[in-house]
Amino acid sequence: MQEIIKILFVAYLNELNRTILDLLSAHQNYEVETCTPDILEKNFDKYNKTSWNILIADITTSTEKPVDTIKKLSRYNLSQYLLAIHVYTSKSLIEPLLNSGADGYLSTNTTEQEITTAINELSNGNRYPDI
Repeated sequence: MQEIIKILFVAYLNELNRTILDLLSAHQNYEVETCTPDILEKNFDKYNKTSWNILIADITTSTEKPVDTIKKLSRYNLSQYLLAIHVYTSKSLIEPLLNSGADGYLSTNTTEQEITTAINELSNGNRYPDI
């Protein structure tokens, strides 16, 4: 039996994020909870009481620079791994996010298989993508 992976998905639930949430929720080995960035800040103590394996954050809607958002989420120290979602596809734009505290990155045009691969790689202690 595979270990349950506890995921906190921080995002505003637009059409893309609802699809991602549906994909995550359908996976039998993932326990998923979702909240918006605002709710996370207001109720930080509530979310800090759970040992999350992975925090997945859609940073496309952040009012801050993507790198600053990653630094802030990293400082929260809520999970073992931080997986960021953004529109970037260029390595030169993704690397600063990975160097700012994200352990993994997915573009908004990701696939179900890529989401699963990223979660598995992070759960095994690997960075995703390996760039």
